[in-house]
Amino acid sequence: MALTGINVFETRQYVSKKDPDKQNPTVFEIGVLTSDIRSYIENKVQSYEFARDGGNKGPATAKLNLTLRNMLVCKFGVKKITNLIDPQTQKPVEFDTTSIPVSGKNYIGVSDALLEMLGPDLRLELATEIMGENNLGENEIKN
Repeated sequence: MALTGINVFETRQYVSKKDPDKQNPTVFEIGVLTSDIRSYIENKVQSYEFARDGGNKGPATAKLNLTLRNMLVCKFGVKKITNLIDPQTQKPVEFDTTSIPVSGKNYIGVSDALLEMLGPDLRLELATEIMGENNLGENEIKN
């Protein structure tokens, strides 16, 4: 059988390994990043500087802003959040999104205020899971 592509509309539920409430956890619905979004994120967070004069003035360097990468991956990869408690009101947060122009198209992303509530460790965990969604699994490789 032939290869089957990645379904960019497919989502799955994810619960953080660090969620203290195992009976009623916060549930993140995560999905695949489109090629446009992945390119946008990579262009925003990566920079390269090639060695000049054949490397006589130092080696080539590459820089990656992981904090920004995690923010952007979560912004576009988290599709819904259920049962996230607002630290100020102690009530569930309403899922809030915003429209972001990328490559001439508008994409829906998680609001900055909501992303800030997640904190850097949780954003790293979610970004790692979301980036894993962009790989073909065994079922997609051979159907």
